[in-house]
Amino acid sequence: MNIYYEIVEYYTMVHLTISATNEILQIYSLTKDLGDNEILHSQSDHLIWFFNRLDYLAALDIDDKYVQKMIGSMEKKYILKSLGTVTK
Repeated sequence: MNIYYEIVEYYTMVHLTISATNEILQIYSLTKDLGDNEILHSQSDHLIWFFNRLDYLAALDIDDKYVQKMIGSMEKKYILKSLGTVTK
């Protein structure tokens, strides 16, 4: 592989990781005060959009080493864990 393409791939992955992190943090800040029942039983277009975005972000093909950096801090780990605690 050409070094140019490796550099472009690296910066693309970094940008994608930063964008995904920022979007997850934004979703968290907008939903952190909602209760489980409010989330589970809401018909809000905003919440449906948030869940669709989280599904999309979870499906992104991001290299594991970048994902580890993304969730490296304890605050981000807590946020990601709290997003996954709502059960059906």
